[in-house]
Amino acid sequence: MFGLRPLPEAGLLARLRPILTHRFVPWPFRVRPGAIDLVQGNGDCDVAARALMLVLQQAGYGAVQVNLVSPSSGHVAVIATLPDGKAAYLDPFFGLTARSAEGPMALEEAKRRVLAGEDEASIFVSLVSRPLPDFYRAFGKAVFARQNQPLLMEAEVVLKGEPLRLGKTDGESDDVSTDAGRHGLTPFWHYIGNRHDRAWVRALTVRQPTRIVMRLVRAPSAKFVTSDRPARIVGNDLIYDLAAGETLRFVDGKAGYDWLRGVSYIGVDMIEFLPL
Repeated sequence: MFGLRPLPEAGLLARLRPILTHRFVPWPFRVRPGAIDLVQGNGDCDVAARALMLVLQQAGYGAVQVNLVSPSSGHVAVIATLPDGKAAYLDPFFGLTARSAEGPMALEEAKRRVLAGEDEASIFVSLVSRPLPDFYRAFGKAVFARQNQPLLMEAEVVLKGEPLRLGKTDGESDDVSTDAGRHGLTPFWHYIGNRHDRAWVRALTVRQPTRIVMRLVRAPSAKFVTSDRPARIVGNDLIYDLAAGETLRFVDGKAGYDWLRGVSYIGVDMIEFLPL
C-alpha cells in the first residue's frame, strides 16, 4: 500500500512526470509510465496504480489502469491479465482485490453481484486486513472504464428555488471538486479541458431552466472549452443557459495542449447554478 504525501513535497520528478512521460516526447527521452511513481513510493491512488502496472508489465503480465467514478468520489486501480486469460481487479492503494470462491472476479461481474444484492465486503477482499473503504460501500452506483476507453459521467442538477454554488472564488479548484462530490455530481467538475483521460465525457442535466456560471482560475482559452454548446464568455466566466431537461456535455478528448504550462486544462474556481 502507498502512503500519502502532497505533490509539492514529493520532489521535482513527480511534478515533471506528466511532461517526461507524455506521448509527444521522443521515445529515447520518454520516461516509462510508473517509473517515477515507483521510485516516489507515495501518492494518491493513480500513483499507486501506475507503479503496480509497471511492476506487473515487467513481470510479463498484461495490466491496464481502470478509472472508477461514483456520484461522490473517484478512484483508480488496475486490471491485470493472468496467464489463464482471466482478468483480476487489483487495488494497490487500498490493498484489496475482487474475488469469489472460484477465483479472481472481473469488475463487471462484481458490479452485477452488488446490484443483485450481494454484500460488497464479500466481493472486495482486503489483502491487508483493513475494513472495506467507503468508496466500495457505494460501488453499485459507480461507473468505470479502462484508461482511454469511453467513460460517460452523468450528473443531474435539481434546484429547489435557490442557487447552488460549488466552491468559492479563491483561485483554487479543489473546493469545487469537494462540493460537487458532496452534492452527488461526481468530483470531476473542477476543470475544463482534459485533466485525467481524453475518453471521458462529463454531462450535466438540469431539471429546470438554469444558468450555469463556471468561473475559471484564469482567462479561458478556446482550446480547453470542449462543451457541446458555445459558452458566453465574460471575463473568466463561462456562462450557459439551459432549458429544463437539457444537458451540457464536456468532451475531454477535444482539448488542446498548452506546452508552456505543460497542461491540457484550466482549473474551475467556482460554479454557480442559478434558476432562470
